[in-house]
Amino acid sequence: MGIISRLLNFIYEGTWTIGFTTTSPEDIIKGKSFSVNWIKHSNNSQWFADPFILSVNADNIEVLVEEYNDEIKKGRISKLQINRNTYVIEKISVVLQLDQHLSFPAILRRDGKIFIYPENCASGKLVLYEYQKEHERCLPVCTLVEEPLTDAILTDVFGSDVIFSTHLPIQNGNMLTQYVKDGETFVEKCNIRFSCNEARNAGDWFICNRKIYRPAQDCSISYGKAIVLQEVSCDYNGKYVFENVRTIESPHSSYKRGCHTFNFYAGYGVIDVFGYRRPLLARIGQFLHLSEVTSFLYSRLKIML
Repeated sequence: MGIISRLLNFIYEGTWTIGFTTTSPEDIIKGKSFSVNWIKHSNNSQWFADPFILSVNADNIEVLVEEYNDEIKKGRISKLQINRNTYVIEKISVVLQLDQHLSFPAILRRDGKIFIYPENCASGKLVLYEYQKEHERCLPVCTLVEEPLTDAILTDVFGSDVIFSTHLPIQNGNMLTQYVKDGETFVEKCNIRFSCNEARNAGDWFICNRKIYRPAQDCSISYGKAIVLQEVSCDYNGKYVFENVRTIESPHSSYKRGCHTFNFYAGYGVIDVFGYRRPLLARIGQFLHLSEVTSFLYSRLKIML
């Protein structure tokens, strides 16, 4: 079965890419259609996901991403310099690489400085790093939470710093945990349960027309299947209310397996999408129902043995 599994993984292996839109968050919330300019690069041994916009100037967009490379076979945090006119990647700079997998490089801007707190649930904690632009590197500042958080967001949209996150071992479920500041770290305050598996964050919370919105991951069918934009409110008793206002599926014509990050900054929105790394092989495999055939053959083989 090992050989069969490896063959199926090769045929159905996934890949991610990112793209940019200039459609405003207000129009997207209203349900208007939006076009996306997808990045261009020629290295098939790497892919990019979990984008957060770092800066925009007259010529380029700089974005922090999870970069996956076939050579190291794990995620690391890289900065992409992308041409604003052609959307070609002009430069890739690795800004943070650890022994464990890294992803979701959420950005925090405070007092003229830039910090990131990427997901590193394998380490069992969430760490804050300062991003040093001149050296294109990240240096650790402190530990925010001593738990294996997944796609955490630190936000002050309610007036004070709060962290919302899912965590292992049920990171794609229906429970979102709130953490509040206690000295230099954050501690758990309460759990928020949803009616379906949409607790995991899909990007930074944002304010539009004096209302608060959260991009959430729709994991009801599979991890990162779609993005749900939710309007968030909090009553006088501290109870949070989440109202789904729009579901966004992959807008890419080829990468139709899912999307799980959507962020806005400096007049741009950035989204990632999921597809097959070898789309022709995957289509052939789907046409021949290879997964079902191999499962049947393996079950018959076990009976014979």
